[in-house]
Parts: sequence; structure tokens; C-alpha cells
Amino acid sequence: MQGSVIVASSPTTVTTSIVQTDGLGGTEVEKIDKAQVIRTNIDPHDIMIKWVGYCEANNYTCKLDGNNAVLMNKGSTFTCKRIN
Repeated sequence: MQGSVIVASSPTTVTTSIVQTDGLGGTEVEKIDKAQVIRTNIDPHDIMIKWVGYCEANNYTCKLDGNNAVLMNKGSTFTCKRIN
């Protein structure tokens, strides 16, 4: 996942996670997470998280969380590739 985020105040600890889920409101299994501290709320900040592992036939998504408000900007991407 590669994206751009804006935070409401600084410093803000932003945690980006890749999760396997069985649907909206369903069970989530966290595959990896990455925390980083954003020290300014003036400009957007680039974030990136990568994970290589076995993917069962299921739904995968990226989750953002922070100790202050975090907003992902347009143009952020999530890519899943199958390697055989």
C-alpha cells in the first residue's frame, strides 16, 4: 500500500495495517502493521507498507489508525499481486 495522509494535529502516531477480512464488520486477521510518527500537520505525508506472504482466497484491505484524526488523500493505492 502506498498512500498520502493528512493529520489533524502534530505529533500524531499513524498505524498502517494490512488485514485479511471476511467482509464488512466481520473477522479481521492482521498480517502486518507499521507505526510512524507524523510531526507536522501542514502538508500531506507519504506512507508505505509492504507484506509478502501466503494469501488465502479472501478479502484484503488496508487500515489506518491514529491517536488523532488521520485522512487518506486521493491517489492512494493498494495492490495485491499473485506470484506463482
